Amino acid sequence: MNASELYQNLGPNGWANTDEPWKVLVVDDDPEVIAVTRLVTQDMSFKKRPIEIVEANSSKTARDLLEKHPDIAVVILDVVMESDHAGLDLVKEIRGALNNPMVRILLRTGQPGQAPEREVILDYDINDYRLKSDLTAQSLFSSLISALRSYEMVRELEFHQKLAFQTLTHQLVFEDQMMAMIEQPALYTDVMAFVTGANQAMASLLGTATGQMLGHDVSAILPAPLAETVRERKITKSEIGKVVEQKAAWEGPNGLPINVKCKTQVYRMGDDSPGGVILVLGLAP
Repeated sequence: MNASELYQNLGPNGWANTDEPWKVLVVDDDPEVIAVTRLVTQDMSFKKRPIEIVEANSSKTARDLLEKHPDIAVVILDVVMESDHAGLDLVKEIRGALNNPMVRILLRTGQPGQAPEREVILDYDINDYRLKSDLTAQSLFSSLISALRSYEMVRELEFHQKLAFQTLTHQLVFEDQMMAMIEQPALYTDVMAFVTGANQAMASLLGTATGQMLGHDVSAILPAPLAETVRERKITKSEIGKVVEQKAAWEGPNGLPINVKCKTQVYRMGDDSPGGVILVLGLAP
């Protein structure tokens, strides 16, 4: 599966549908404030996408809308509604119970004494704080564009994290299948020389189980000559695919010498960067 296919599999439209408007939830119990916000944003666009206003006159309605529309990008939220701290309580629910760290929250209040700016910014996970008296059409425009830009960045970061995880997962599945096809003792490591996979032949040679090898530094589970072979392997992009052969010898559990031919190869991750080292052992002539 390539990167573009992974991108499509993250969701129906990847991380964002560029044909849809940006959804902005305006939460205020004053219908005039909502009407003014609609007026200011009616001709706005960001990245060629228009703004769609979703409105709520209470924190409860807002919570329901956030559950129904998880793609809401920005919440413009009044502090004082059903109670003096209804807006602040909703902030906690958005970040807590709704587990939504993505949506940008622009808090605004007409009664600054109810929610002092310094305390609110320090104690609540919001992205902007404005007094209604200071929020002109121009400042609202600036705050909203800034919030949308921030939302776009965090969603893109989330997308790339998911893409990287899925790429790594597919890479590890591929490598597990590859290990199963190798008859000689074999294992592979990450770039820090921690074992991320091994076959049964390698486990039998070392007198352990494959599962007990995973996550350990090669120095902790391999005989010193083998561990040194892996650790000394140069792991760079230019080394991807190159096979290096050398011999190694150590004393086995029964006191008899074990001589092997080591093959190491730097393998490729999905993004064309080096992922680590594959070690395959054969009998030395």
